[in-house]
Amino acid sequence: MTRHSRSALAAVALAAAALSSSPAAAQEDEPRLPLITDCRAEMDARLAFGLCPDGTFDFYATGAYREGIPTPAAVLGYPLGSWHTTYGRMETFLAALAAAAPDRVRVFDYGVSVERQVMHLVAISSEANMARLDEIRGNLQALADPRRTDARGAAALAGSTPVAVWLNAANDGNESAAFEAAIQLAYQLAAGEDPRTRALREGAVVLINLAHNPESHERFVAWYN
Repeated sequence: MTRHSRSALAAVALAAAALSSSPAAAQEDEPRLPLITDCRAEMDARLAFGLCPDGTFDFYATGAYREGIPTPAAVLGYPLGSWHTTYGRMETFLAALAAAAPDRVRVFDYGVSVERQVMHLVAISSEANMARLDEIRGNLQALADPRRTDARGAAALAGSTPVAVWLNAANDGNESAAFEAAIQLAYQLAAGEDPRTRALREGAVVLINLAHNPESHERFVAWYN
């Protein structure tokens, strides 16, 4: 028997096994991973945020979060990474996040996609920064225009204005991890009470575009799920 014949027979056997599997197995609920609760390593001791000594990963390794802000799993019904989140479920989470932390989170609708999905930009920062968000926007516009702002004025604005950090996720549908990561990042920035996350909120206004390409993301998620 040739090598190609053996490969063909193996493929047929795999297909037959898939067809003969029980219908119940194909109708199982969404995959669910056990939530990790026992990894609280110091962040400085790790190269990757959340990496536990046993090689598992804990998104909540800092251990300090504001009460009343729901985690992604609490809203979506599964731990991030165990299932591909659809655009609509992401919108449900954003609405819950903004409702639970209006002093730290604002969601702006900035347009519609080709297939008429409403596209959202999420701004997350400290309570003080969010209270002066319009002022910060004006300062950044002034800093970007040398016709309006001389060097002395720019230095003064830079010293009193938090940096703006813009993150685009889901640029390409097959790169699905960024979409899930952006959901987790939004929660971490909004709810985290550890010193590093507080410093991020105080020093920056983080703008997250969770789905830069909704249609490409939905195509992949519908196929994969």
